[in-house]
Amino acid sequence: MIYYGVKQAVHLTTDKVLILDIGGGSNELIIADKDTIYWKKSYPLGVARLLSKFKPSDPISIEEIEFISNYLEERLSDLFEEFKKHKITTLIGASGSFETIAAMIRADDPNFESGTALSPESNLIDLTDFENLYQKLINSTLKERKQMKGLETMRLEMIVVATLVVKFILQKLKLREMIQSNFALKEGVVYELLSLQTIKQ
Repeated sequence: MIYYGVKQAVHLTTDKVLILDIGGGSNELIIADKDTIYWKKSYPLGVARLLSKFKPSDPISIEEIEFISNYLEERLSDLFEEFKKHKITTLIGASGSFETIAAMIRADDPNFESGTALSPESNLIDLTDFENLYQKLINSTLKERKQMKGLETMRLEMIVVATLVVKFILQKLKLREMIQSNFALKEGVVYELLSLQTIKQ
């Protein structure tokens, strides 16, 4: 369903991409192109779980970042093995965390425009902009994040760990492009229901 949602927002081609949906309880990872899902897996590594397990300080410490990164390294080993079989340079992020990342970059950069990923429902996120945001967030306190534009109250604590997960994936897999999709699971379900309705008619 996440894949179907992303397909409605991002112009997929024959080039394979890695799709990441960051949830509270789990993270969903999908390797796909415009026609095919080659691999998919759900990992119980959502941001709420990671927050509960590691209880990072405020601001998060370098040691805590290393602990979480090492934990992800261990738990995602089969993803890394699968990734070697495919030629992938692009990460597509589909979740509220990625929407927040785009919103925060947009708030800081008046030149940031939506629709730069060949669709009005997606954003091409410059990796330098993401890195700057990541550094800003990991060095921030909860009080400071409350003042940051584009950051919803419900994500004040989760966004630090969420960006840490994204940073880890980008760095570990040496990805060179990141796209934020406005569509994910819900839109995929709607697409599937409409498709079934069309078939019945």
